[in-house]
Amino acid sequence: MEISMRQKQSVNQKLSFIDSSINVSESRLKLFEKKIMDLRKRDILARKSESAVVEEAEKFNKVIRDFEIEEKTHNLLLEKKIEFSISAAGFVSPVIVLEKPVYVQNNF
Repeated sequence: MEISMRQKQSVNQKLSFIDSSINVSESRLKLFEKKIMDLRKRDILARKSESAVVEEAEKFNKVIRDFEIEEKTHNLLLEKKIEFSISAAGFVSPVIVLEKPVYVQNNF
């Protein structure tokens, strides 16, 4: 199965886009993890004050939901990257030339 250069470039562009999306997603995951840690600290302090507990718990739950959504997006992007990598590997020609052809000369 032979692949055109345009198809190969398209797959490579998609892989590049997915790689950059994964990098962005990873940085966003780190930000969410930091927010979660900060909110956990604030949650500990808020437990001392009963009136702030409900508000802090709502913020904490929202960040947890956002983190889970971002994590699922990140995992989906990783799966897509693997799919495109498999697609790119599938375009390799199965025929390997081991020796140059031998030409017979007719002396008629």
